Amino acid sequence: MDRLSPAIALSAVDDSLLQRLVEVATTDASPDEVTPPLTGGGTWTPERIAWLEDYHRSRRAGLNGPLGEATWAVLRGSSPVGTVRLQRGDKTGVLEVGIWLARAARGTGVAHEALRAIRDEARTHGASLL
Repeated sequence: MDRLSPAIALSAVDDSLLQRLVEVATTDASPDEVTPPLTGGGTWTPERIAWLEDYHRSRRAGLNGPLGEATWAVLRGSSPVGTVRLQRGDKTGVLEVGIWLARAARGTGVAHEALRAIRDEARTHGASLL
């Protein structure tokens, strides 16, 4: 696979994939890039890891669930390299997008392809603006 032409896919975050994402996050991303500043010092702590796991589990109901938010793992080949999310806003047809990527995936075209994929996903949920 060409480093600048990644084969990117989005995948629902089940428990197995979630554990792989936690490993990627804790070894190749700053906690402040992935979670809110729950603890001082900018280090991975059990509290931050628990927050990350709870966050993805609580979004499994999807955009039509009570939180109005959904997350997907960004896969390069079969390897998770980050996540993207969609969240409903106050205006009909508008969804907010969020993304974090492992350091190793940055600057390789992964973000571009992941955002293209999430844009297509957003359109299937009625988004007209991103």
